[in-house]
Amino acid sequence: MPRRNDIQKILVIGSGPIVIGQSAEFDYSGTQACKALRQEGYEVVLVNSNPATIMTDPELADRTYIEPLTREYVEEIIRIESEMLASNPASGKFALLPTVGGQTALNLAVDLADAGILDKYNVELIGAKLEAIKKAEDRLLFKDAMLRIGLDVSKSALVNNLRDGLEFAAKLGFPVLIRPSFTLGGSIGAATNSTGMLFPANGKTWNIGADATAPLFEGGTLWFKRKAALNNYSQAMALYRQTVLGAFEQVADCLRALDHDAQTLQAEAEALAAAGQALRLIQANYRAGLATYLDVLIADTQYHQTAILDLEAIAVRYQDTVALFAALGGGWWNERTGANAAAPDAK
Repeated sequence: MPRRNDIQKILVIGSGPIVIGQSAEFDYSGTQACKALRQEGYEVVLVNSNPATIMTDPELADRTYIEPLTREYVEEIIRIESEMLASNPASGKFALLPTVGGQTALNLAVDLADAGILDKYNVELIGAKLEAIKKAEDRLLFKDAMLRIGLDVSKSALVNNLRDGLEFAAKLGFPVLIRPSFTLGGSIGAATNSTGMLFPANGKTWNIGADATAPLFEGGTLWFKRKAALNNYSQAMALYRQTVLGAFEQVADCLRALDHDAQTLQAEAEALAAAGQALRLIQANYRAGLATYLDVLIADTQYHQTAILDLEAIAVRYQDTVALFAALGGGWWNERTGANAAAPDAK
């Protein structure tokens, strides 16, 4: 395959958690894909939820995201990387490689494409197109494709509940192979040899579909036991998520109430502080006015006391003058004025 020069960045999706001794080929294929793409000069971005792999070593990709392999998380990674790519005017296309991450990567790529996320950020699927992935993983589409090219296939039907499965098994005859679509490593698939394996000895039943119930008994098929366990697990997880989310909502409500109360107390404290400051200002102004008034009164009192002392001094001096005239007997005055010039002895 020739190198595509119109692509600049490639997002590789890993396989997520793997079991020891199983699915190691996904880690190997992802590691080799990152090495080969970087050698070709592509910018490689890796996302995988399992850090205990070779492919998540920092030197294998330009950027590695250790995040859950869900549509929401991968969409956010695509958004970030698209913005980084758009900031370079000479940048090429953004591509997604899902074929080295096993069923997890393929299912996630289909989910991203069906949700319109790849079209939204102009991301191209490489390695396998969307139609090819669906055709290989969907049992009905694969069967139709084989029939169109003239290949013989086993008689089969696509069912989603137990009643339809039993009706088809009655028409086809046993043994019957049950194989679900879009599963990891072919899990949950099993074979049944007779209808007797589908019915209980004790009448115990459990839900398998929206409109049918299936029996569960000791010694029943592995498929039905796994299906029951998965249903119970899904219900338990849904209840757990609902409980946890409800608890978080209650905590958030309490925090919002506390925040509201804190804001109210803060506003009241600020109002009280402003009132206290105003009172202190009024008190200071009152004290200053009172001090000024007292200073004026003291000054007036001192002025009046000075005036009284002055008057008393004037009165004393007046009395001294009157006494002096009395002592002189008036002769000196008459002599001065010529009123009594004939009486010099009086002087």
